[in-house]
Amino acid sequence: MLSEKTERSAPLFIDSNIFIYAAGSAEDEEDSQLRDLKLAAKAIILALGGERLHAVTSLVVLQEIVYFFHRWARKDKALVRTGKQVVSQALALMAEVYPLRSSEFTRALTVYEPSKHDFNDLLIAEVMHSQGLTEILTADRDYERFEEIKRVDPLMLVKQLERTTEPD
Repeated sequence: MLSEKTERSAPLFIDSNIFIYAAGSAEDEEDSQLRDLKLAAKAIILALGGERLHAVTSLVVLQEIVYFFHRWARKDKALVRTGKQVVSQALALMAEVYPLRSSEFTRALTVYEPSKHDFNDLLIAEVMHSQGLTEILTADRDYERFEEIKRVDPLMLVKQLERTTEPD
């Protein structure tokens, strides 16, 4: 059970994959790693709803969620509706949703090399930098390439949350 608020000096930036894993699918149950990430993501969503985590995100992340579910809707049309629901939930849970400024876009475009970077990851890194944020909650290990960003593993965060609620 997750109940006490964890202490962080700055809000935690939430990446799209947390919301996508939390929405999950029945196919995820077949892969133990995906199942664990799905369970962790759901626990994180509950912690956000219970105000145990102070979290923010950006419009880049919300756009990624819509795009992801739209792309998967080619197989299952109901997933378009799921994408809209996931974004609505994200909007309700976040302390703030940061816009993407043209200066952030330009900085990301300047360093973008398709063989080395995911452009959306660069956009997110620029938004985080502009807001003075250094921690991102994500299953995406590509963020470990950014020296100024600390990736918080969702599985590890859930373990930390569970420890803070253990009786003395």
